[in-house]
Order: sequence, then structure tokens, then C-alpha cells
Amino acid sequence: MKTKIILILLSTYTILYSQSTAHTASNNPKLQKEEIQSLLALFNRKYQNMELDASEFYAKKALAKSIKTKYSYGIAYSYLYNAQVAIDKAKFNTALQLLRKAEKESGEDIPLLTIEIHTARAKIYDMVMSSQACIKEQKKAFPFIEEITDKQKRGILQIIANNTISFSYLHEGQIDSLSYYLAKNDKLIPTLSEAEIPTRPLTDFYALKAVPFNKNKQYDSANFYINKSIRIAQNRQYKDISLAYFLKGNQAFNKKVYDSAVSYYLRSLKNMEELDYITIRTGAIFERLSIAYSKLGDVKNSNEYKLRFIEHQKQMHEYSDAHYTVIDEIAAERNEKEQEHINKDIFIIISIFLLLIIILIYFFYKRHVHHRKKINIQETIISKEEEKNFLLERKVNKAFDEVVQLAKENSPEFLTRFKEVYPEVISSLLSVNPKLQISELTFCAYLYLNFSSKNIAQYTFVTPRAVQLRKNRLRKKLNIPSEDDIYLWIKKIAENHI
Repeated sequence: MKTKIILILLSTYTILYSQSTAHTASNNPKLQKEEIQSLLALFNRKYQNMELDASEFYAKKALAKSIKTKYSYGIAYSYLYNAQVAIDKAKFNTALQLLRKAEKESGEDIPLLTIEIHTARAKIYDMVMSSQACIKEQKKAFPFIEEITDKQKRGILQIIANNTISFSYLHEGQIDSLSYYLAKNDKLIPTLSEAEIPTRPLTDFYALKAVPFNKNKQYDSANFYINKSIRIAQNRQYKDISLAYFLKGNQAFNKKVYDSAVSYYLRSLKNMEELDYITIRTGAIFERLSIAYSKLGDVKNSNEYKLRFIEHQKQMHEYSDAHYTVIDEIAAERNEKEQEHINKDIFIIISIFLLLIIILIYFFYKRHVHHRKKINIQETIISKEEEKNFLLERKVNKAFDEVVQLAKENSPEFLTRFKEVYPEVISSLLSVNPKLQISELTFCAYLYLNFSSKNIAQYTFVTPRAVQLRKNRLRKKLNIPSEDDIYLWIKKIAENHI
């Protein structure tokens, strides 16, 4: 009701404003374009804060005015912006149609628009096809991103593209591949002005960083990044925190703390319902709520969310429709490219056929001799390098396995062997605090090897509580800030020492 009232007020204001400026604007193309640009800017402002109804209102208004004034730039962007809203509302067929219109209107004359079209289409492919289709579509944007001369703008587009691919791998459960693209953003963000990075890709990035840690049950590290995502959203008054709540719910669910899982899932669901958008997570939340309530013995709520999950699957019928639309699009694109390749091949064959024959006859013998000799040399070099790399890799792996085994056995030789394999770790820690005791250096070695608190307690025959207390004391001795992850801190200081 509140949203409808706001839209009515916005509509009334826009109509009154349009009437007051209609005569002037109708005779001044520059003013018409400025008015459309203002509407597009209003869309961006609302969309970046996930105010979907308001942003859709401005996108449709901009489209109507752009068509009326035959402003091609405004038409193309209005189609794109309407498509972005349609994606968030799971109207994928509608979004695909709008993206085709935007692409037809712009061609490849506007690199930034082309990038955003590929990114939007990649999100749809992720929902209705597979990670491979999504990634292939997103990578089409990379050459255009490189054309953007502004470093900040280019960096933001790279972050968004890497996030899109990361989400796709998350949905496929391919955590290693997800981590690879998150690492790209990890290196990229410090080179940019973080304050100028839009909130949505920034909060998505930090929330996604928690996923591998959740997977490995490193909950301290996972919570560090989830909380950072929430903190940025709250500081910027960004409304969508549903992904962070969803990840916290998954964490509690995996720990079998089902009452906490229910609380976080409901908060995530409420957040999405307030913003009126749908993701793959919506159905997953319904399904997990049903399971969690069942574990808690709440049969009524368990059945309710099971029914909501089934109903959600039925309501998402556009998935299947869009799936076939995407298949048709990909097939048409493939046929078009194949025809282009055929035509190009024919032209190339006709152009170089005679020249090729002459070159082959003239150089065949000489090239053959030199080629054979070069291959023999290369094979010898490659063989030696492969043997060298194999021996080095086997040596490193053997040393690592030996150190880990000594740690698990709580062997007195563990620290001595660790110093031999990772001398830079101990020296870097002692450079921070030369008074560190042997027991504290041994504890740091466990952390460097990425042992969880539970495993450290198990292998050193102490309680998890004792491990946590040792972490706290170590933070004080090494002056580690409370907001820093202790595992990452130790690895980072060792790398810097190298």
C-alpha cells in the first residue's frame, strides 16, 4: 500500500512537471535529452538501492519519452533498465525480449551499454541454463570492458562481471572456481576508490567471500566477511541484505542449530519480499525452512513451507519457457557464427591458395629440416623441465604432508620441522614480537596450516574454549586488530616477510 501511494505521488509529480515544461521541451531537443537523462539517472539511484517499483517507473517513463523524441541512446538504455528490473522479478522471457531490443537499438556503438547487456543476459542464463552458458555470455563483455579508459569505471565493470561468474559457480556448487574469480576482485578492489564502488557489487563480493569459509567450516572467517557485507550495506543505507542473512542461515543449518537457521532464513525471506524480487535463493529458503522446522518438531510450519516451496516452483514457470528461448537464441547465434566462418574460410582459401602452393614448394625441404631439429631441442628441454618440476612438486608435497602429520600427532618434532619447511613464518612472527614462547610459535604454526579451532583442540588435547583463549592472547601479543581474521593475518605477514 505504501509503495503504491509513493508511485502515485511520483506519477502526479512527473505529470505536473511534464505539463509545465512540455511546450519548452517539445521545441528544444537538448532539453528533451536532458529530461530523459534525468529519468535514467533517477532509475539508477533507485535501482542501486533495490527500489524495484520506483526504478521500473522511471525506466518506463524514460522509454516512452525516448520513443516519442526518437532518442536512440535513451531508447536503448530504457530497454536495458526495464530488462534489469524484469530479471530481479524473475520475468526472464520479458527481460530477454527487452535486451534484444536494446541490442538492436545500440548495435556495438556504445561499449558500456554492450557490456551491461551481456552481463544482464548472463544473469538470465545462470538462472535458466547453466554456469557454462552464463560464463560464456559474460566473457563476451570482457573485450568491451578493456576499451573503457576510465580506470575506476573499468574496475567497477570488472568487479560486476567477476561477481556474476562467481554467483554462477555458487549455484553450481563449484567453490574452487568461485574462489578463483573472487580472488580477481580481491586484487582489484584495493586499486580503486572503494567509496565510489556501487553498494550492490561490493556487498555481494564480501558476502560471496564467506562461502568458501562456510564450506570448510571456518566460521570465524566466514562471519568476518558476512558482517563486513552487512556493515557496508547499513552504512550506505542499502536495503538488500538478504544474501548475508541467507549465508548466516546456511551456516546455522550446517551446524544443526535449526532455531537460529530459521531466524536468519526468515529475515532473508522478509528482506526479499519487502524489495519484491525473486532469486534462486527464494526456493532454497522455503525448502530449508521446511527441513529446519521439521527438525525442531514444528510440523505445521514445516508443511507450510514445503507447500510454499512447491507453489514457488510452479510460479516460476517462466524458467522453463525462458530455457527454450535461451536455447533458440544460442542456436541462432551459433548458426550465424558458423555461416560467418564458412564465408570467411571460402574467401581465405581462394585468396591464398596459389600463394600457399608456391610457398610450400619453395620452403618445404628447408623448413622440414629446421623444424625437425627445433622439435628435438624443444622436446629435450621440455622433458628436463618436466622432470625437474615433478621432483620439486613431489618434494614440496612430501614436506607439507610430513609437517601436517606431525601436527596431528602433536609431535615434539613438529615445530622444528615446520621451521625447516616454512622458515619465513617463524622469522616474521619473531620480528613482530621476539618474546614469543615456543608454545605460542607452535600454536601460530597450527593456524598457518589452516587447522580449525576444533582440530587444534583435538590434536593438542585441550578444549575448544582453551583454543579460543589462546587466540585472544595471541592477538594481544602480536597486536592483531580485532576486525582482522587471525588466519589471514599470519599468512599475510609471512608473505610480506618473503
